[in-house]
Amino acid sequence: MELIFIASLIIVIVLFLITRLTGKNKSRSAGRRGGPVRKSAPPNRKEYRTGVLPAHLGLASDIPLTSIARELESAFQTLFVPQLKRRVLDKYPRMTEAEYDWKVLELKRYLLMSAVMRGVPMFSREVDDIWHEMLMFTREYETFCNSWYGRTVHHAPHGEAAPMPGERAWFDWVYSQLFVPTEYSGQIWRGFFRYPLDAQLLEEVERQSPDKLASSRFNRASMDVSPDAEKTIGLLIGRLKEQIGNAKMADGNEPDGKPVTRNAQHSSGANHSNTSDYTMLATSMVMFSVIDPVGYTEQMEDVLPEEEKKNQASCGSSSCSGTFGDDRSDSRDSGDSGSGSDGGSSGDSGSSGGSSSCSSSSCSSGCGGGGD
Repeated sequence: MELIFIASLIIVIVLFLITRLTGKNKSRSAGRRGGPVRKSAPPNRKEYRTGVLPAHLGLASDIPLTSIARELESAFQTLFVPQLKRRVLDKYPRMTEAEYDWKVLELKRYLLMSAVMRGVPMFSREVDDIWHEMLMFTREYETFCNSWYGRTVHHAPHGEAAPMPGERAWFDWVYSQLFVPTEYSGQIWRGFFRYPLDAQLLEEVERQSPDKLASSRFNRASMDVSPDAEKTIGLLIGRLKEQIGNAKMADGNEPDGKPVTRNAQHSSGANHSNTSDYTMLATSMVMFSVIDPVGYTEQMEDVLPEEEKKNQASCGSSSCSGTFGDDRSDSRDSGDSGSGSDGGSSGDSGSSGGSSSCSSSSCSSGCGGGGD
């Protein structure tokens, strides 16, 4: 009996040692692999599949930025294909080509938003990582920006990521007006409509003139050189003013004093709980931001599609912003399959804009973009 006990003890010890040695070997082999160590995507993350990317960056049909989007895509195709893809996939070996393609689409959308908005926080670490690699091709990057807009979009780091729920909400609203989302947009940006629009922003939009709002919240320089940008900014200002006015009416605050039923507060999103219609969700976002900012999360929970709730379940962030020309604006949020950024150069490369430290979805990556 004693011999059996000793034998069993020896077997347990041997198995324990084998397990430890196997674990160490796995760690060493992982450390030898090229590129940053990437965490596996959470089980609820959708696998990226090859598909047809939307034309003109998937602009909404009523947004008059088609010519600028076409020029942006043409310049990118000329200056960064295929070298940027090769550089990114070499650095992040677990990233598939399909994942790269969908994330580059979102980077292009972000850059186009920078041509419309004043100071655009970067709310995706993965998109920011690709932007960093793009910046390594210094001359190509400057030529790229100048060819579709006439100025450089500077990558402006802002230190560590910090919570920016108000800025994130503003980003979400503008994004939802400009673009038709792909099936991966919410995943890449870590979920939309998580936060209510800031009360100060709502008051400014309601009370200030379109001209003043164009200077304080949008890229005024774009309006001076691009009629399409001017039309787009005017459209966005008018639309948000209208949505705020409708929300006030639904809350019983109609300008002429006539009572309005509060049942209207759920009408904007009631029929969209199973769709990704971001335009209607954005309307609900404005309404609940106006009439029930404290209960915003619960209100949006009733109208958000399940897919969007899953996207919100895992957040991440980045801490940079992008600015046109020499203007530097504030910004900061990010996260997905865990690609981190570090230096590196290629050919006649060099960084034209700093780095980002990344951390959560109400935070920015510490970097971002935008106009003056």
